[in-house]
Amino acid sequence: MAKKNSKSGGNTPHINRDELVLDINQLLVNLILDVANLNDDDIKAIDKYKRGEDIVMSAYANEHLQASFEVKVNNKSDRMGLTAVYEAEKQAERQARDKEQQSHLPYSLDAVAIVKADGKKPLCVIDFLSLIKLYRDRAFLNVEDAT
Repeated sequence: MAKKNSKSGGNTPHINRDELVLDINQLLVNLILDVANLNDDDIKAIDKYKRGEDIVMSAYANEHLQASFEVKVNNKSDRMGLTAVYEAEKQAERQARDKEQQSHLPYSLDAVAIVKADGKKPLCVIDFLSLIKLYRDRAFLNVEDAT
C-alpha cells in the first residue's frame, strides 16, 4: 500500500481507486480461474472516468460470479459516511472473534454488519475477501453438482 504525507507531516496509509480496482480485478480473475477457463476480456478493470461498472465481466464470467462491482475510495474527510460503515464492520468483527473464543468454535465466523440509512434499503457489509470466499465456495459447489 502506498504512503502519502498528511498535512501534519506524518505518513498515512493511502490507496487510490485505480490501485484498488486493479487489486480487486486480480482477485476476481484468480477466483474464477479456479472453476473456469477465462479469456483476457472476460474480466476487465475500467478507467475511473467511464460510466458503468468499475469491473466489467463477460456473460461467461457472470455465470460463475453473479455480481456487479462498484469501487469507492474516500481518503478525504468523511463526506460519504464511510467511517460509520467501517465502525459497524469492526464491531461485527470484534463480536465474531469474541463468540469464537467464548464458544470454542472449531471454525471462524464471517463478520457481517447490516447498515441502513433513512428511506434506503438495508445493506450488508462484509469484508471483500470473505465475499470472495463465499462466491468461491458456491462456484465449487456448482461445478461439483454439474458432474
